[in-house]
Amino acid sequence: MSTENGKYVADDNGRLDKRKAVKGFAEFCCSPVQNKDTWQESAENYKVRNTKLEYTYPLKLLVPGCASSIPSSQWLYVITFGGGLVEGDNVSLDVKVGEHCTVVVTTQASTKVYHSEEGLVTQQGLRGLVADGGYKSHNRVFVDGKQVYGDSIFLSNENSFLSLKESMCGVMVLGTCVFIGPYFKEIKKKIKERVSVLTKCNDMSVVKKDLMAFASVLDPSLCDGIVVKLITTQSTEEAYNFFRMVIQDVVPRLGGDPLVK
Repeated sequence: MSTENGKYVADDNGRLDKRKAVKGFAEFCCSPVQNKDTWQESAENYKVRNTKLEYTYPLKLLVPGCASSIPSSQWLYVITFGGGLVEGDNVSLDVKVGEHCTVVVTTQASTKVYHSEEGLVTQQGLRGLVADGGYKSHNRVFVDGKQVYGDSIFLSNENSFLSLKESMCGVMVLGTCVFIGPYFKEIKKKIKERVSVLTKCNDMSVVKKDLMAFASVLDPSLCDGIVVKLITTQSTEEAYNFFRMVIQDVVPRLGGDPLVK
């Protein structure tokens, strides 16, 4: 049983289940750019192009022509109409990144779910297929079929006398930033040092009480990369400011700052 527009499906008990999956797909590839008579195979000598872009309501994908200041990087904006999801929505997005491509996938800050009264399941998934020489950022990262990083956060007040709000102890932001790829072989140490400096109050090395962050280098035998995790009682904007400082050395490679656009 379903409604007239086909968005809701009823189970055997007549209860409304999650909506049909809304799928999106974006594909990027690159071509070499000849620079006079001296051309070397490096990321800066490739121009990234968007070759396929598919989406359906309420999902919308945009590839602006002026977001990146360099041709070797392309930006993909992932937008949902209304600024969020309605309970029961099921959104799935696949992004395919070709060899030597750099693609920045942005979203509308944190995902918001509106009208959550019927207890319907809301799902949102992003899968990235990245060829050699590309970037990949996800909570589960695989290289050559092997998982090199993964994490999960489960917020629940089950088996606890405290409410979920009380259990959070005033924490406003839980943040994770994963850097992976050959580009980070030389700068991962600098990123780790910067995180250490940013979490100190002053030269006396007193650790900040309202913001905690740490950086962990991924197993170099599997890949070049580093993970930065943050927990803070400050605002979301303060968390953005922290990560803006962390990614200073990455911004030139992306052709712009993803946290200010």
